[in-house]
Amino acid sequence: MEEWRVLLLKYIHMRERLPDIDTVKYTDKWLAKLYLQYGSVEEALKSHLEPIPYSVAHFHRAINKMGLVRSAGRHVSFPETLHFFREQALAPGTPLESLYKNMPPSFQVSIATLHRIYKLIEENTVRRYASAVLISPEYNPNEVLLANELTGNSRYGKRVGDVCVPMSFSKKNETPRDSVLRVLQHEFSASMAVSGKLSTHSEFVDNIIPKNLNPFMYLNIIDVRVAVYSIRLPLELCNLDACSSFRVTEHRFETLGSVLSEPKNLRLGIVEMVTCYEDLLMGRQSEAPVQQTSLVNLALVKL
Repeated sequence: MEEWRVLLLKYIHMRERLPDIDTVKYTDKWLAKLYLQYGSVEEALKSHLEPIPYSVAHFHRAINKMGLVRSAGRHVSFPETLHFFREQALAPGTPLESLYKNMPPSFQVSIATLHRIYKLIEENTVRRYASAVLISPEYNPNEVLLANELTGNSRYGKRVGDVCVPMSFSKKNETPRDSVLRVLQHEFSASMAVSGKLSTHSEFVDNIIPKNLNPFMYLNIIDVRVAVYSIRLPLELCNLDACSSFRVTEHRFETLGSVLSEPKNLRLGIVEMVTCYEDLLMGRQSEAPVQQTSLVNLALVKL
């Protein structure tokens, strides 16, 4: 009974921190909000508390009309996988099976899948793609935007409050503009995405995402290659009042030094991303994009 009460309080706390985006029910904007909330059309139709009186095809047409970049995911949970292999790196010599037995009952990734991913790590093979965006105020490139994970629970193997940068899965051959815009729509401002200001058709987006934008870094984390971008936020958005997301909360700017001085609760890969960005900014690294393997991958290969 006590465990049930704790879970209920956590759920209520999470709901209180979700963005309050005002839309009229059954409109395209309402469907766009549900899409950003659930991550896919199919998940929205399956999981929303009230029946949604539209077909999958109609829902997809509405998403296209609203200018949302389609989600790009994986069949297994990336946060779960990150959590498992972070634990493996912290316990060198521990067989995967022994570590697997200590995972929570709701842990969904199979041991066979983990063995397959571990083999891919050893071979340095990439199976998935993602994009991370280091967002700085236009007046201060020495700061980057951070946020806190909102969906922490045993299923995902991560804690509410883990510090992250805006990041999302990507498609292999899509344009940098689509990759970065997906991240902005889901993790920077869902409200601006629903309003149309962060639509694929918006001139405002062209002012934020440079036409010649390319990654300054490629970072391999587990079996995912993350393209890391840097953009400058216009002055009008630097107060962060427009920030809203169903994935992360507590958006704020922090200096590069403060990010690197307390790395304990950072999501995997952020230390490498911020360090590389600082090196390029300070002239310690001149060539871009930088190709790098994450610290957790290096630790696992040494086991």
